[in-house]
Amino acid sequence: GASAAEDRERTVNHPGGSEWVELCYDFTGDTPPGGSSALTFIFENGTNGDAANNPDAWTFYFDEIEQVASCPGGGGGGGSGVDVAENGDFETGDLTGWDAFNNQGSATTTSPGADGSTTAGFLTVSVPGNAVLKQANKGVGVVVPGDDVTVTFDWKGTQANGAEVSAQLFSEQGGGGVSATGVILNAASVFPADWTTVSMTFTAGADVGGGVTLEVVAICGGDAGCLAEVYIDNVSIEIN
Repeated sequence: GASAAEDRERTVNHPGGSEWVELCYDFTGDTPPGGSSALTFIFENGTNGDAANNPDAWTFYFDEIEQVASCPGGGGGGGSGVDVAENGDFETGDLTGWDAFNNQGSATTTSPGADGSTTAGFLTVSVPGNAVLKQANKGVGVVVPGDDVTVTFDWKGTQANGAEVSAQLFSEQGGGGVSATGVILNAASVFPADWTTVSMTFTAGADVGGGVTLEVVAICGGDAGCLAEVYIDNVSIEIN
C-alpha cells in the first residue's frame, strides 16, 4: 500500500501461487498530517501488466483488508511465509533488486542459470579483492524481531589458490548497524562443480527496523593465481 508521499510507501514481495498469503504493511510511527484517506495497491510497480495474454501471471486476488494495531510476529508470524527477496531468480536478465560491488572483481549476471533458468548471478575475482552481491534491507515492515528467516539459494563455482566464498544474513537495525548475523557460507574454500542448494533458517535480531540483508562475497587474497568464480540463482528470503 502507498500514499502519494514516498516515505509512506511499503513494499512486500509475494511468491505467487494458488494459496492465500497474509501480508502486513507496518506504518508504525508514520502518521501523515491530517490522517490518511486512501490506500493504493500497485502490483509489480514499474512493469507493464499483461493480463490479456498471460492471465496466470497477471491476475491478483486480495481480500479482508483491515487496519490493525501492529503486524503479527515475534517468534514466527511477521511475514507469514513471505519471500522478500527481489529478483532472486535473476529472470529480469539484470541485477534489478540487487546491490553489486566489484571491489577489484566483477559482480554481474550470466547465462544460463540453474535448472534451465535463463540467468544467474555471477561473481568473479582473480586479484586481491572481492566481489559482492547483496539483497539489501529487504522486508522492512514485514520482518519483526524473533521471526524465523529462511535463506535458500542454488550455487556452484570454480576456485583456485586460496579463493573463498562467504554468505551471511544480517538483521539490520532501524538506525543503522546490525543486531544479528547468520552465517550461511563461512569463507568456504570448496566450491561445488554442479548446482547445489543451500537452505538455512535464522532468528531475526532484536532490531530489524532496517529489514534483513543477504550478502554473498567471492574473495581472493594475495596468492598468485587465485581465482574465484561463483554462480548463484533461485535466491529466496522467507519470513515466518
